[in-house]
Amino acid sequence: METAKLIEGYPGYEVTRDGKIISRVKYANGKIRKTHVNHLGYEKVVLVAPDLRRVTESVHRLVAIAFVPNPMGLPEVDHLDGVKTNNLPSNFEWVTHKENLRRARVRLGNWSASVGVKTRKPVIATDATTGVETVWASGRAFALATGNPHRAANVSKAIQTGGLSYGSHWRFARPEDRPTIVAFDDPRILPLKNQPACDEPRPPMTQEELAAMDRRHLTESDCRRAKQAQP
Repeated sequence: METAKLIEGYPGYEVTRDGKIISRVKYANGKIRKTHVNHLGYEKVVLVAPDLRRVTESVHRLVAIAFVPNPMGLPEVDHLDGVKTNNLPSNFEWVTHKENLRRARVRLGNWSASVGVKTRKPVIATDATTGVETVWASGRAFALATGNPHRAANVSKAIQTGGLSYGSHWRFARPEDRPTIVAFDDPRILPLKNQPACDEPRPPMTQEELAAMDRRHLTESDCRRAKQAQP
């Protein structure tokens, strides 16, 4: 078995460079622990703490703590290629919380880095009947666009549990997503990669325009309008 390092705070557990978690608590030769991928796409493992509590840990953090130097004591680990299950040390960099959020927005291709708004996570609704995928700027954006701000909580719960909400399955958007519809409830959201390419974000829109754009496809004319509006 390849070289492994002890996991801090968990006597009897080791982690390898490729993200294998080994238990030697009851197994002299070591046994590889099973992992699972959570609803956010991160690989997780359950370990038993010294006080016998069962604790769920992120595999990428265990690997980073063991194999990636962190001289500045930064709090979060960034997946450089954006693939949350690629848990090799070469794919990690220690970053601040703010930098981690900024990089996530850039990878998703949804937000202009110069907007300067509060961070929101784009969500995708997959219609349970038709399979049509619609991306929204956030769960709250969907709730406001459909006239009931309380719906955001139900969307959040559906993402966590994998259940249905308003006839759709919900999840956070990923860089590789190719949704069918972009819901422009917010003029600052940019098209995802499968939509006609616009070099610049859409210009700010009036409240009347926003109200009329509950759900629609991004067309080539939208792109021309965005470009023509640029000074």
